[in-house]
Amino acid sequence: SQKYGYNMIFVLSFFWVLIFIFFLHFYFIHYPIDSARSYSFGFKQAVQKIAEIEGQYSKVVMTNLREPPLIYYIFWSKTDPKYLQEYGLNFSTDKILGKKLDKYKIFDPKIGEIELNTLYLLTPDELPKDVRIIDTIKYPDNEVSFYIVCCRFTL
Repeated sequence: SQKYGYNMIFVLSFFWVLIFIFFLHFYFIHYPIDSARSYSFGFKQAVQKIAEIEGQYSKVVMTNLREPPLIYYIFWSKTDPKYLQEYGLNFSTDKILGKKLDKYKIFDPKIGEIELNTLYLLTPDELPKDVRIIDTIKYPDNEVSFYIVCCRFTL
């Protein structure tokens, strides 16, 4: 009877360790890949790339197809929120205050004409065919999250 109890403890402990190993595997290997879309993956990488090259462009236009990108820009570029507060509730493409954030514009999913000297952050669904792709931001599973593009190619 005592031998049976030790065997049962060993079997239960083995299964507990096995389940714990599976949990760790799924949590650290699969979960970051499977949940990347739910946690707005790609904005950090996009903002870091935009921050590197934004000085070459007069305007930066970001899509709001997935989520409002301005909050991610403010956070990842370490911009002081007081600059956004100066715009009030209406941060629109028409509001120009002569401030740093005048350069950044948000657009609805239907992109119109691609402007010269403008940097765009687009999703794969919005990408026009004849633009120059500067960078591609991918999810951990290698699917494209965003494209950073500029001017159209000229023939």
